[in-house]
Amino acid sequence: MFEKLDSSFLKCLLQKQKNALLLFDAQGKLKAWNNSALEIIGLQNKELENLTFTGLFVTPNSEKVLSSLLKGKRNSICFEAVLNAEKSLKVDCESIKAPSSQTFVLCTFHPSSSRETDFGKITEVENWFNVLAETAPMAILIYQNNKWIYANSMAEKISGYTKKELQSMNFWELVKSDYRQFVKETGAKRQKGEKSTECYELEIINKAGKTKWLYLTSDTTVYKGKPAGIVVAMDITTQKEIEKALRESEEKFHKYFEMAQVINLVLDKKGNVKLINKKGINLLGYEKKEIIGKNWF
Repeated sequence: MFEKLDSSFLKCLLQKQKNALLLFDAQGKLKAWNNSALEIIGLQNKELENLTFTGLFVTPNSEKVLSSLLKGKRNSICFEAVLNAEKSLKVDCESIKAPSSQTFVLCTFHPSSSRETDFGKITEVENWFNVLAETAPMAILIYQNNKWIYANSMAEKISGYTKKELQSMNFWELVKSDYRQFVKETGAKRQKGEKSTECYELEIINKAGKTKWLYLTSDTTVYKGKPAGIVVAMDITTQKEIEKALRESEEKFHKYFEMAQVINLVLDKKGNVKLINKKGINLLGYEKKEIIGKNWF
């Protein structure tokens, strides 16, 4: 029925709506909007022409939301996004099939009350985060535009750098050269709001030039309206040193165990053979597989 109506009349209907409305095409490009949307966004008509869904609605999941709507996985989705680094929006999106079979995404939105009327609650949450971060036994860092923009006290302790020094560094500079390309690629994805490897171990070089092992968990977050990467790192250097010492001790044991010119055995509690050296195999005249598991007594 609506396809028979004049386009100017449809535009008039769009402008009459009190709700802020935006219409995006299958490529995520903004195709139509009303005055209510202009007032909230705070831009002029000409400035909206090159906007995209993911460029306007800043959230780590904006690409996933758009894809789900366009591919028909979901007919409608509600989410919160950040606008201009300070305004939180409540957004309702719905996929629409045009008579030409093209798929569009229609969005209505309004400022979320969480930031505007509950500022005290936001401040309280931020205070709690600061307390938790500063007392956490692991390093917590956030990077954006390739730079560290937040680091807690444990990050200073592990790296040897002050917070001010860290903020002047690219996020991959601490990392040992063997891991830098991987870290750069992972970080680039996170700064685009994309998911990437979440848990891994790597080595860094601290300010004193000492190598340290870290176990990292990381994710994508939003900082001042833009995607950022957040890293939580635990210093596992001591654990790695213990593992290395155990390996060396085990290698030394096997070396001397095999070098002995007498029968060397390792038995379990029941007297069954768990390990035997080459000299023992030769003296007994059996193959190793015939001895292992047999009761020595």
